[in-house]
Amino acid sequence: MKHVRRHSTAAAAVLVAMCAATAAGAVPMPARSVEIEGIRFDDAARVGGKELQLNGTALRAGFLAKGYVAALYLQERARNAALVLGTPGTKRLQLRMLREAEPPALMRAIRQ
Repeated sequence: MKHVRRHSTAAAAVLVAMCAATAAGAVPMPARSVEIEGIRFDDAARVGGKELQLNGTALRAGFLAKGYVAALYLQERARNAALVLGTPGTKRLQLRMLREAEPPALMRAIRQ
């Protein structure tokens, strides 16, 4: 997903909320990369000529299996999904799969 827009699917809103929640109690710290489930996310990303900062990460796990990890990059830190989705500008939501899944199964998992 290149940009998260105000009219995004409910699934994107949930992912954004998960990633924004990790920033809710955060205090400003020097930029650094984050590793979650062995997947490294850089502290910053460049999208469309804009420098974005890592806002938060999240792990999506089911009953017995871990599905994917996500990282949300924004121009400015945000602490909740409404602010993220309501603020115009460049955003990046990066997903990394932790297991193989057929496209229909993946879409069902994201929508849940």
